[in-house]
Amino acid sequence: MFNHSYFCKVDIIVRRVSEGLMTLKDFECIQLNSEFTLDAKYKYSEAIDIYAEAMQLLKNKKEHLSQHEMCEYVFEYIQRQSKRITDQDAYYRRCEKKNQESLHAYLTQLLNHYARLLFVRVDFSIQKKYQHEVDIEQFQDYLKIMSNRYSNQDGCFSDLQGHAWAIEEGLDKGLHCHTLLIYDGNKRQNELI
Repeated sequence: MFNHSYFCKVDIIVRRVSEGLMTLKDFECIQLNSEFTLDAKYKYSEAIDIYAEAMQLLKNKKEHLSQHEMCEYVFEYIQRQSKRITDQDAYYRRCEKKNQESLHAYLTQLLNHYARLLFVRVDFSIQKKYQHEVDIEQFQDYLKIMSNRYSNQDGCFSDLQGHAWAIEEGLDKGLHCHTLLIYDGNKRQNELI
């Protein structure tokens, strides 16, 4: 099953090398995984793609290189590819800005339509001991179930006037979702939802 923390650690290490925050000597302390492969049905960060490419190239040269030479080869490969990471980060920043603008317009529309709104923030995550069992597809299935409940206004979601969410992945929390639930404040007040 998908190992979130391993992929996060690879991403962090590659980013540190590409940003000049890790020396070759520090990098040599890391255990390289020449069997590291990616599932073609997913899209990964450029940092993870770069590591996978380096491991594939290393696999072809491995028997002719010492441990130091292997680390040096991968280290230099990451440094040469660092622009890909900064380009992807810039693209994601533009997407995030566009999403923020869209959320602002959405919230402004709701605020102009309702006299009172109640905002509730809920974070959904998988307990750490079960994170290795849940991949992105399973996590998205869970979110679809929640989305259906929002749409159907089941139970505690009655009087829900809107919602927004952001999916993230972190080293400690794994896949998680920050959710904003927006209720009609005239119908929901002085109560626990």
